Amino acid sequence: MAEQLAAGSFPAANSPRPQQDGDEGLALYRRGEFEAAEDYYRRVLATRPKDVIALNNSALVAKALGRPEVALVRLAKAARYAPHSAQAHFNLGNTLQEGGRIVEAVESYQRAIELSPGYAKAHLNLGNAFAKLHRLDDAAASYQKALTFGGDQADTHRSLGNCYRQQRKLAEALTHYACAATLAPDRAEFFYDVGNLRYELQDYDSAIFALNRVLELDPTHATAASLLLYLHQITCNWDEVARLAPVVRANTDRAWAAGEPCGEGVLESLARDADPERNFKVTRDAAMPFVALAAPVPKPRASRRGVRIRLAYLSADFRDHAVAHVMTGVIERHDRGRFEVCGYSLTGPNGSTWRQRIENSVDRFTDLTSLSDAKAIERIRGDRIDLLVDLTVWTRGNRPPLLAARPAAVQLQYLGFPGSSAASYYDYALVDRTVVPPEHRPFWSESMIYLPHCYFCPDAGQPIASSGPGRSEWGLPEDAIVFCSFNQGYKIEPVVFSAWMRILAEVPGAVLWLFAWTAEVRDNLRREAVARGIDPARIVFAELIEDKAVHLWRTGLADVALDTFVYNGHTTTSDALLAGVPVICVMGGHFASRVSASMLKAAGLDDLIARDIDDYVRIAVGLARSPDDLAGARSRVRAARDGQPLFDTDSAVKAIEAGLEHVHQHFLEGRRPQDVFL
Repeated sequence: MAEQLAAGSFPAANSPRPQQDGDEGLALYRRGEFEAAEDYYRRVLATRPKDVIALNNSALVAKALGRPEVALVRLAKAARYAPHSAQAHFNLGNTLQEGGRIVEAVESYQRAIELSPGYAKAHLNLGNAFAKLHRLDDAAASYQKALTFGGDQADTHRSLGNCYRQQRKLAEALTHYACAATLAPDRAEFFYDVGNLRYELQDYDSAIFALNRVLELDPTHATAASLLLYLHQITCNWDEVARLAPVVRANTDRAWAAGEPCGEGVLESLARDADPERNFKVTRDAAMPFVALAAPVPKPRASRRGVRIRLAYLSADFRDHAVAHVMTGVIERHDRGRFEVCGYSLTGPNGSTWRQRIENSVDRFTDLTSLSDAKAIERIRGDRIDLLVDLTVWTRGNRPPLLAARPAAVQLQYLGFPGSSAASYYDYALVDRTVVPPEHRPFWSESMIYLPHCYFCPDAGQPIASSGPGRSEWGLPEDAIVFCSFNQGYKIEPVVFSAWMRILAEVPGAVLWLFAWTAEVRDNLRREAVARGIDPARIVFAELIEDKAVHLWRTGLADVALDTFVYNGHTTTSDALLAGVPVICVMGGHFASRVSASMLKAAGLDDLIARDIDDYVRIAVGLARSPDDLAGARSRVRAARDGQPLFDTDSAVKAIEAGLEHVHQHFLEGRRPQDVFL
């Protein structure tokens, strides 16, 4: 709420009064003598109850005294007594918005704008109110008018950029973030916006440049340091990783020592530290603002007894994404005699076949992208969902306020995020005993549904092209061992890369087949190969291809897949096994580094789980040197597709359903969540 200092801020609602009537109260307010100022304005209002300036200034005092309800009453009176004052309606709108009464605030701002169409601050704050209501088109229009009437204001550009980013209009968002940074070159947070969006657009060089600027302006900006480190992981720039890793760790430790939340990224923590306790603490900090807003657990609804369980999946990844590649097969196999299945999308239509399959396979599909948080929550509640499974959690595109409001009877998290949500509003997580062993149980806020084999449920029905280009057409040798690892760059650490180079050194002629998203990654990895005594020509880089069936065919051309350590391949590992390629892994210290081991156990391939790095190298070299052993391993992988639990998708879905039915019944009986062992 803007402080009003001039007697002419409002048209007089009663007879004019001397200017000095307002000076004493404001002087007391400015000196921090709030009780004295309150006494002064009470005396003024006792004799002149319609004095608009006194009402406005006394509202400032009431707010300073922690009495927002009193301030609101006084401002409402000011607007009533000065109905043609745009300023009065603007101030009322600000206080309504601060109190969470957003719809009423919108009405006040709109009245202010009717009275003064060029009122830039009213347009700006109306945009903020619309943004809170998730009325993003209206918010963008208001911000544009604020720029028109108020000139180039950095904060307004930033607000408009935020609005466009939520609408996934990323080019427009970047334009306004860049304007904000140009207009206020000393504001670190504006350069962070630019860097963060450049990262999302995969313009890594520009993102790194912007984040370096953030740290020049504010060396203590822990979130920028964390993301910058992650970007150097993505681009395999390990000198910078080595420089920044201790900085990020020290920032986090310093924040915790001071009793403050850290600025480290949740996914970035998982990609760096195979320490479930540390991961949990980082995630807990991210969850804290939403946990503070969490609604109570709803009461059981007797009316839902004896009917199909209404199960809903919420995701930002109903598209050509690893989550959809797994969940499409699960959703299509649900028993519709026992479950009514709904889908809630956090992203708009994308034209992918994966999205179409999911839309076709659910009983009801709802796109929430255009709905405000309040409307989305109302929609889910209105659908009377029994079990809501969040497939996104802390990954890109999430909307934590929806889950914090507890719109469903029981809320679960699954698949998209490899760790605890650290949020009290998730009742359960679907896991297995390998990814969450007993010693890791303390680092989970959810109760567990322990699935019997592997929590990861590959769709065994995924088509694999029956033919395709041969090795030479992908740049591979026809008569040499081909090792592959199609994991993203951030998963490739110096330790695992050194192990790969050891393997190449011991297997003459062999090549390593990798994905490389950018030229920088290719250049960095070639340089690192040379530093380890390996000809960089022995690294072959694969391009991303959209046709999953062709990708699986291509993967099958490799002899052996080499997993990464701190953050395993997840869909990458299941794809290799589906394609008939043995995967070698080391079981690590947290969920993300134990996924491949979980899959290999469920595929009956425990012998491919190495004890340590030396054992990892030994297994890979042994298979490469022994054609019989390699042929045997490949034969066992192919056989696993027909006879092992990992690829028995029907049975895996039945196990998921058994767990869901159990927790639903548990809720109906009024019992608190507890671990479920299937």
